[in-house]
Amino acid sequence: DHFDYLDRWSATASVTRMLGSGGRSFLRIEAGPAQDRAVEQNISRGLFVEGEGFRPNRGIHEGSYFSSGAVLELNPQVTGLFVNRGVGVRLRYDRADGGLQWQRLEARVAARRPIGPLDLHARVDAGTLIGDAVPQVLFEIGQWEGLSAYRYKEFGGDRAASGRALLGYTLPVLRAPIRLPNRLFIPGIAPGVAVGVQGGWAEASSEAAWRALRDLGTFTDTSTGMQMPISRPTDGIRASGEVLLTLFNGTLALGVARPLDRSGPWRFTGRIGQGF
Repeated sequence: DHFDYLDRWSATASVTRMLGSGGRSFLRIEAGPAQDRAVEQNISRGLFVEGEGFRPNRGIHEGSYFSSGAVLELNPQVTGLFVNRGVGVRLRYDRADGGLQWQRLEARVAARRPIGPLDLHARVDAGTLIGDAVPQVLFEIGQWEGLSAYRYKEFGGDRAASGRALLGYTLPVLRAPIRLPNRLFIPGIAPGVAVGVQGGWAEASSEAAWRALRDLGTFTDTSTGMQMPISRPTDGIRASGEVLLTLFNGTLALGVARPLDRSGPWRFTGRIGQGF
């Protein structure tokens, strides 16, 4: 389970306006009270967890606040988990006022386009915090957030950007659905191959941002004996590349990845969903 959790209570009211004649885009404004509390790890491992078991949840700042924000999505079917063909744009602004205060601005552009027998996916994300920084709204990048050759949420900051591109080819075999008894069927296996490149950048622009990074959690650097944040700025642009075997028209992908900005070993990677 590649997520961190907090205990958030909220009540939100929203108003949504569909845009365009086809209703394929929308603007939503939302607001309401909220409260964040920390969740402590209470079990060390599950039935199917190997190695070190569950990770401890990362640190947060606790408090109550009034949450408000706005979301503009153009062609949202291109910016979700499954990337349809076309171009989609998402802009989101969130803020908190009260016991906790922050402002967070995010932007995303995603696209999918066929190039002959190939399929090109591309996506760019960028974001910044305005003013105060608290741990639970920092940007974090790592193995499952756009840099598949790096560790889980290895990098973080109050400003970040990432870009990804994937070029895939679905083999012309096993594309038809497989029929089962009782009118059941499973989708065509549709195997394929894909190669991808990814880049990411994150920075801590102030001492408050560094404090928020340290509040996420720290570890002891064995070479210096100093306490270091578990998520740190990238110190430049980090990049990784991957080679994948895809199934079900790219919905399931398994393969290997390695860093491109430095020497490093190949490591296993995989994901579910055409979003990436």
